[in-house]
Amino acid sequence: VVLAQTGKRVLLIDADMRKGHLNRLLGSERGLGLSEYIAGHASLAEVVKRLDPCDLDFVGTGTRPPNPSELLMHDRLSELLHWASETHDFVIVDAPPILAVTDAAVIARHAGAALMVVRAGAHPMGEIEESVKRMRQSGAPVRGFVMNGLDTRPGYGYRYGYQYGYRYVYKYGADGSSKS
Repeated sequence: VVLAQTGKRVLLIDADMRKGHLNRLLGSERGLGLSEYIAGHASLAEVVKRLDPCDLDFVGTGTRPPNPSELLMHDRLSELLHWASETHDFVIVDAPPILAVTDAAVIARHAGAALMVVRAGAHPMGEIEESVKRMRQSGAPVRGFVMNGLDTRPGYGYRYGYQYGYRYVYKYGADGSSKS
C-alpha cells in the first residue's frame, strides 16, 4: 500500500491458496482469483481488481483448489507474472510458509527476488536456516528478510529506530605500529 501511494503501479497477488486471506485484510470479496486464472476459467481482466483508495491492484486466491501445488506449476502462473512485471513497477506475491508446503519454492522460481517473512521471536534459528536451505535448493535463494510482529515498546527486548554511526578500529601490526 505504501509503495502504491507513492505513485508506483503495484500488483499484490495472494498465492496462498490454502489459507490466503489478504482479500479480507484489504476489504475485498474473494470472488474470481488466481486459481480460476491458472485453471483457465477466468481472464486477467476478471481477476485483477483495483483497490481504492489505496491505489493497489490485487489478485486474490479465488476458490480454494484441491491441488494448489500442482496448479501453481502450470504455465499460466509464469504468464501472469511475466505480464505483471511488464505492466507494474512492483509485483508482490504472498506465498505460504516454505516448511509447510512446496508452493513458495514453486512460485519463487518465477520471482526476481525472494524475501522471507519472519515473525520476531517465533522461529528458532534452525527453522529459518532450513527455510533458506529449501529456497536455495529450489533455485530461488532468499535475497532478504522482513521481520514482523516486532514489539517496539521499551523494555520488551527489541529496539527499533534509525541511527547512523561511524566506528574506527585501530589494529596494531607485528612491529607495534598502528593501522586504521
